[in-house]
Amino acid sequence: MSRSRKRGRTESKQSLSGPGAPLPQRPLPVSRDRSVLIGAALVALAILTAYCNSLSGPFIFDDPNTITNNSSIRHLWAIGSVLSPPTGSGGLRSRPVINLSLAINYALGGEQVFGYHLFNVGVHIIAALTLLGAVRRGAS
Repeated sequence: MSRSRKRGRTESKQSLSGPGAPLPQRPLPVSRDRSVLIGAALVALAILTAYCNSLSGPFIFDDPNTITNNSSIRHLWAIGSVLSPPTGSGGLRSRPVINLSLAINYALGGEQVFGYHLFNVGVHIIAALTLLGAVRRGAS
């Protein structure tokens, strides 16, 4: 074997173990961001599991008064009437934001129960994730 071949082999062996050589691969620990995303996904999954049977349920309690018999949610473009619910609409007298959300739901799906219930599940998920974020920040 010639000297140049030997030298090349030696140099390549040294370069693999020298200061510029790549480090061996180690499994990466789960990052904090990833664990937060996993926790948030678990919270959302728990809420979806808890409320999944309500998505096909009928309107109950004050829903007939606040949705079916509420004429102020029929026309979203009339924002003044949407933000001033009628006095006979159950507990909506002093809740214009709820009446606005009902008007948006009505504009998207009419009186289809599924849309109203899906919106409420979404509100629960957002509230739970907000609480999770607040607790996480307070604990650190």
